Amino acid sequence: MMTNNNDWATMLKGNTSIDEVIAAAHAAPAKTKNTKAALALLPAMHVGRGTRYGNLTWFPIFTDSAVTDRSYVTNFDANLVKLAELDQASVGTVQIQNDCKDRVILFEGTLLEGGWQHRALTRTVLVNANGVTDLPVVCVEQGRWGGTHVQRVGNRQAPAKVRSAMRGMAKNGSKFNQAFADQGRVWDEVSKYAMANDAHNGTQSYVEMRGQLDAEMAKLDLEPVTPIYGQRGVIVAIDGYPVALELFDHPDTLAERLQGILDGFQVDAMAKPFRETPGQRARDFAMRIEQVGLAARIDEQHLRSEPDEIVASEALVEGDHLLHLATLNAKHELVLAA
Repeated sequence: MMTNNNDWATMLKGNTSIDEVIAAAHAAPAKTKNTKAALALLPAMHVGRGTRYGNLTWFPIFTDSAVTDRSYVTNFDANLVKLAELDQASVGTVQIQNDCKDRVILFEGTLLEGGWQHRALTRTVLVNANGVTDLPVVCVEQGRWGGTHVQRVGNRQAPAKVRSAMRGMAKNGSKFNQAFADQGRVWDEVSKYAMANDAHNGTQSYVEMRGQLDAEMAKLDLEPVTPIYGQRGVIVAIDGYPVALELFDHPDTLAERLQGILDGFQVDAMAKPFRETPGQRARDFAMRIEQVGLAARIDEQHLRSEPDEIVASEALVEGDHLLHLATLNAKHELVLAA
């Protein structure tokens, strides 16, 4: 029996389950380093009943924050939103030109196809109307450097461990830090996916691997997912535990993203047998995310959670308005095995 709910190091070094670790968080005081303003950006999250999708379970998230008109679009004419290599091509950067009359939002983990190599976006980015900006990316195709100058925004996302590597997640003592994109680890994780799924190709391209895996998923004949009215986010659980949470400022954004999110994590789940996830674990995960908050500022539009035993969050904000929250469960073996 544990006597000190705040003794995280002792809990994590022993045989404590993730359930007990999360439960202990309920009794822990909020971190003093979290500013009131940063905590206020996270609305209270209400988690609905779980639904099976292939080998994973998804839980809808609702919030009581006001719904306002969206100031961006997620679906756009590819002829008006163009991605291209820089004049001096760089692995970690591509350029986007948005000729739409609206701002465009692109989400963390989105696969960018073509160019000198297939890439993935390392964080959620808001691109101004009639604007040109650089996008932070990682390469998910180790064996190619050359080809077409133009890239396109795909509708698929990188898998969990690649996204972990994109954030430079690593364990430091009892907590998990987030730092900078680790390109070497990204390539290692892509190679591991190839080995685990027998999905090799000549350039070790995750985009090509994903095409093979999509064909395997099609054999499962899964019903398309329908969001619940008012739903703003989703918790995805694999092998009995939450692996990730994504939250948006508007139900329409969630509706546009939900199928792609679940298909992306279904790739992670394919090698796992289905295991039911208790609803309480999903609710505990959401509560822990609220408690940890967003106290580390990356830049004017991006916040992160400070190092934590479970939660690794990153958010796109505009002033005091939360546009997108993406959280990974650092203790899940599909993210970053402890």
